[in-house]
Amino acid sequence: MTNRKLIAICDIAAMFVLVSCTGTEEDEASIIGDWRLCSIRTEIRDYPDPPGEDNQFNSDVFYAFNADSTYEIYDGDYDVLGTWTFSDSILTMTPNDTTENPVTTVRVVKLRGDSLIHESESESDFGHILEYMTFVKVKNGNR
Repeated sequence: MTNRKLIAICDIAAMFVLVSCTGTEEDEASIIGDWRLCSIRTEIRDYPDPPGEDNQFNSDVFYAFNADSTYEIYDGDYDVLGTWTFSDSILTMTPNDTTENPVTTVRVVKLRGDSLIHESESESDFGHILEYMTFVKVKNGNR
């Protein structure tokens, strides 16, 4: 393979990576809708071989992201209402009542079709904790 062909292939690959990593309005708009929480994976990073706990369940916890940048988290008994922003893979949810519920910022690691995965980090007595929450988009408003 000639150097010119190799450089052209590398340029195309670099452009593909750049385009696929860049957030677009279309990506941000695709978060709009109702999402059902279906699994939570927790990892403790400070362990030499971090144990991962994957809790899959058929939950009644739903997140609704509306086009007017408002959101609702509900589980049938308890609702949290607020506003959301989504830019450069960072989703921030600011509840209307911040005395009861904290502002939440997560990194969206997957948002394609009917699948949404976001991660959050925190510190605890056990060490650095990484949590992944997986959602499935609800069709036709079937909450």
